[in-house]
Amino acid sequence: MTVLAAVLILGVVYLLDKGKNGPEERVVLSDSPDLIPAPETEELRPEESARICVFITGCVVSPGVYTVSEGTRIYEVLELAGGFSEDAERNAVNLAETVRDGEAILIPSVSDMETAAQLSSVSLAGGLVNINTAGLEELMTLPGIGKAKAEAVIAYRTDHGGFTSVEGLMEVTGIGEGIFSRIRDKIKV
Repeated sequence: MTVLAAVLILGVVYLLDKGKNGPEERVVLSDSPDLIPAPETEELRPEESARICVFITGCVVSPGVYTVSEGTRIYEVLELAGGFSEDAERNAVNLAETVRDGEAILIPSVSDMETAAQLSSVSLAGGLVNINTAGLEELMTLPGIGKAKAEAVIAYRTDHGGFTSVEGLMEVTGIGEGIFSRIRDKIKV
């Protein structure tokens, strides 16, 4: 016990004396190599958060691809894009949702949402989903089509003027033959 007290006192005296004469050094009083901290180097410093790219389109002032930090929320991307345009349906998208790399965010117009609601009831009665007119919710009823893929379908339609055949759906990023084969008999143009 007295040996330990002597070691601690000598350590404190050494640290106080060292502080007066030069740069501070770290002293570890342990005989376990696992507890000795590694020296801080460039490689061990925390890196900046990862950067990701997201595409925001539809009823925004400046649609486009934006590079943001991982963990960014949709409302922050919307701010980068200049905010909503006048005809935007402001409640169509969950602005608090975290964005993912490669995500397409579509801000629909009020008239798009009204049309989609009307068409949804018509196409559900017919049994097949029209990929040229279906809204976000209706597209998400298809197997393998979540929110991001449904937004990508709508963005593709907006940019390319619609589909001429159901097979054209495979031109949308994220929809390959696997998903297409599951929904082929559930869609129409």
